[in-house]
Amino acid sequence: MKRLVLWGVGAAVAGTAMTLVLSAREPSKPSKAAEPSPAAAATPGTMADRVVFTFASNEQMQQFAELWQQRQTGLTRLAVLQSYVAQEDAGVAKLNQQLESQYHLQLNKHYTLDTDRHVLIERWEAPQASPSASATPWAPAAAAPAAASKP
Repeated sequence: MKRLVLWGVGAAVAGTAMTLVLSAREPSKPSKAAEPSPAAAATPGTMADRVVFTFASNEQMQQFAELWQQRQTGLTRLAVLQSYVAQEDAGVAKLNQQLESQYHLQLNKHYTLDTDRHVLIERWEAPQASPSASATPWAPAAAAPAAASKP
């Protein structure tokens, strides 16, 4: 399913890029019927289209098209990654809920599975004297100050 979404998004980005590149190559032919009347001209207070940048050459316009395509590709990748992260977060939350309800675990504690005895053991980590021990991500934060205050 994820691959189909990625292919679909990729096809949309490629189609947009091709449209932009092909429209850049086709010179527009002004006609008298297509020219706006003076009454329909854009006024500063309206939401009419306005020219933001004028390209000096086709090469400059193609450079812009390539940059725009790279931007769109990056945004598409970010959207897919954000969707993936959100999906994984939901999965982890569901697993955490199941571990808490079914096995009565407190997720901020550390456990070891003893397969010989068929038990789950809560581990207690003794604080170490070295300063690097407090920098480990798995060290319990609440255990170190309590143990340090004991005589």
